[in-house]
Amino acid sequence: MGPFSPDSVEAAQMAEYRALTVRHLKVEEALDALARIGSPAHSESIVALVGPTGVGKSLLMRRFIEHVNKSYAAEMAADCAMVPAVVIELPTPIAGDFNWKDTGIRIISAFDEPLISKKIIPKLQAELDGDVIATPSRLVAEELRRAVKNCVRNRKTKVLALDEASSLFRARSASRHFLQLDLVKSLSNDIKIPLILASTYDLLNRENFHGQLLRRTEVIHLGRYLPDELSRGDDYGASFRDTVYTLLNGLPVPWDNSLLKHPDYFLMKCLGCVGILKKWLMLSLEQALIDRKPVNADLLDKTAYENYKLVTMLEEAQAGERLLADITADELARKLGFSQVPSPVLQTNGLSKDAEKRSTKRKKPGVRNPSRDKVGADL
Repeated sequence: MGPFSPDSVEAAQMAEYRALTVRHLKVEEALDALARIGSPAHSESIVALVGPTGVGKSLLMRRFIEHVNKSYAAEMAADCAMVPAVVIELPTPIAGDFNWKDTGIRIISAFDEPLISKKIIPKLQAELDGDVIATPSRLVAEELRRAVKNCVRNRKTKVLALDEASSLFRARSASRHFLQLDLVKSLSNDIKIPLILASTYDLLNRENFHGQLLRRTEVIHLGRYLPDELSRGDDYGASFRDTVYTLLNGLPVPWDNSLLKHPDYFLMKCLGCVGILKKWLMLSLEQALIDRKPVNADLLDKTAYENYKLVTMLEEAQAGERLLADITADELARKLGFSQVPSPVLQTNGLSKDAEKRSTKRKKPGVRNPSRDKVGADL
């Protein structure tokens, strides 16, 4: 149990602060990228939303799903069966292999949740080959897959999102793991709407994607704030400073204003992840309410994550960021066997067309380059 009773003023203050969210720049960019997946060019894509632990992926996902549902409020009012967007959290499989039957049940069950005020969905019913099934837990995996397909179609769903999506690729053997890849691709083919997979960088491990899956997958990176962004004072640095101010200013207790002069301290102790920053400040708030003291540097040091934990999280984040690093065009050209990078633009370097033709015309073997020969004997 926590230090406060559920009905105490302190518990209410903690709950109010927990509900505080910040729409900072990197979240805005990720939301803009997610908003584009409804266009025809992305209509059947698999979207991998990735980032380090504590960066705010799950909260972002739920905010996006809420936005999609609100944007279809008029259509939902006219059609009470419509469910525009659904998100579920995938559990880690107990037996080692990802459980598709359990996932099918979770997806279908999610459509039974009221998503907008005054919108009530009746008891869950899945349609399978023309028959109405009110007990999906009794269905086998193959029937559940068809039930998911029909449910998405009948509810006119536009987006399906799976949180903790790296669980999709859990398997005890290489053959089972390869099958999981095909099953993810098959799910995308069945529902024919954007499938969002939210996860840490583990999702992007090379063994989790083959060519067919990579070809239809788009990656949206919700990254952490970096020290050089803060030192440059660019838009990202300004956004992180504003986020620190918003979260400090939202505290329902007094806090030391001089803390705002040290955004680099906050960035170091949260690794640039706003979710970690928010959790840290919640721990500080809890201690401040217990001690009846303001939030200051001493209290922040006391409640911050231990450095060894931060190093572990940092190394995981840096390893994931390396997975996103692209290769150069030169490297791709070499792998394809080109001597240089092809370009659709004709580069003449200032030569005339005739001079360019002469410079690129190949000579036959044994033909000398033009030169002036000596004539006559030396005197």
